[in-house]
Amino acid sequence: MKCKKTVICAAAAVLAALLSAAFCSCGAITGIINSALEELSIPGLDGESSQETEEDISYENPLLSSVDETYDPWEYSDGGSEQSSEEESEREEESSIQSQVSKPEETNAIPFSKEPEIPAYTLPNETFPDELEKEASGIIDSAICRAIAVVSVYKDERHSYVSYAFDFDANGFVGELTSRQKSLYATLIDYAESFTEFEYKQSEYGGDILTDVLTVAKPLTLTRPDIDSYFSFRPGSTLTSILSTYFDPYKDSNYSVADGDVKMSKVKHDAELLQRIIKRVVRKMPEGLTTYDKYLYLASVISAQNTYSSDPDNCYTPFGALVGGKSVCEGYSRAFLLLCREANLWCAYRFGMPKGGGHIWNMIKLDTGIYNVDVTWCDAYEPGTKKWFKYFIKTDSDFVSDGHNANDGVKGTGNFEPDPFQSGK
Repeated sequence: MKCKKTVICAAAAVLAALLSAAFCSCGAITGIINSALEELSIPGLDGESSQETEEDISYENPLLSSVDETYDPWEYSDGGSEQSSEEESEREEESSIQSQVSKPEETNAIPFSKEPEIPAYTLPNETFPDELEKEASGIIDSAICRAIAVVSVYKDERHSYVSYAFDFDANGFVGELTSRQKSLYATLIDYAESFTEFEYKQSEYGGDILTDVLTVAKPLTLTRPDIDSYFSFRPGSTLTSILSTYFDPYKDSNYSVADGDVKMSKVKHDAELLQRIIKRVVRKMPEGLTTYDKYLYLASVISAQNTYSSDPDNCYTPFGALVGGKSVCEGYSRAFLLLCREANLWCAYRFGMPKGGGHIWNMIKLDTGIYNVDVTWCDAYEPGTKKWFKYFIKTDSDFVSDGHNANDGVKGTGNFEPDPFQSGK
């Protein structure tokens, strides 16, 4: 899979070469920058992975083929996203969420012997505080309805309510930085969140600043994918400085404010739209769920909202997954991380080479250990179907057996957590 930072890294390689010529007495700088560029290569993101190989699949899985990357494994439409202006209290809304969805019959209790029917569900009418919230509702509410319906059927009391707080550095990306690089990491986040333009010049900060910015790119990209949806940086015209870049989240860094392709007001609007969608998803999560079912709800929202596709320029971003509705595995996994962050649920990344192709997925934590969640591979099936659960909250041995050959990231420690079709051990 392509990495979204290809343009930056290529330009930085030219920067390193020119620095070496211009500052021949500082040959160490070039070596450091080249080393930093190697570190920026995110493991397992060179090419998209292949997926399911079971004989009972009756259609072509999009992740089995590198030819048809626009395949839509399933489509779900729900007419319940339209809202009226009638006022209802938050308590009444949450109560309605719990009562409107029909519950599975007692004769078909968990573990299910056959695939249950997922009922239709519509969110209660609400009055929106502003147009942006209304816009967010129109984009994500259909997926929220599907996810609520799924957890209403699969709500499983066999699992624990114990949860673990979100860890911003569960993968240790920031912990590996030097103290100066950590300070730069925090500064870049402050700049990006406030949409501040900046330029780091080699003449002002020294050659190390260029290396530090490039080194910080990897943790910034993976730990703050919301920011990475609209913010990056590029070499200056003299190739001895690095400048901020704010770009259209619907496209990529080639459509930037600096180049006049998009206005900053549009970038700010789209960045806030992503945040509204994330907050809305978590706010609509039904109460009283086990930790397992909370993860199920969040993963179901992404699966219902997103379609696997490498067509859009922003297919590597959570904006592509949650707003545009099309992304590859990087978009799925980074969107899941952001939803877990908002819900204060522990989440990390895992990288690997399933079937020889680069891939990224997530790790989650329950009271029985750390487990794998691959929303990308889940999404070959409709959320709420039996096969969807094959790649949701599984052990390392489960994932090794189906070809998830992990080579980096947090390892799984859990031994078994039953899905709705499995009996407890």
